Amino acid sequence: MDKKEHEWEGETHEEPNAKVREIAWASEAERRVDAYEIGKLTARDASDVFADLKKHLRK
Repeated sequence: MDKKEHEWEGETHEEPNAKVREIAWASEAERRVDAYEIGKLTARDASDVFADLKKHLRK
């Protein structure tokens, strides 16, 4: 499990690197949206993406 949370006295404490990963993924998502909006990245239909994934996982 990537994100481990521990509860003590009603408080939630995340794994130390969870916030770093969250920030990195948010930055990457923004980079991809920006690239899409200016035409440097194209979108793919989700069904095509999942079909490709299934095909590669069967190998």
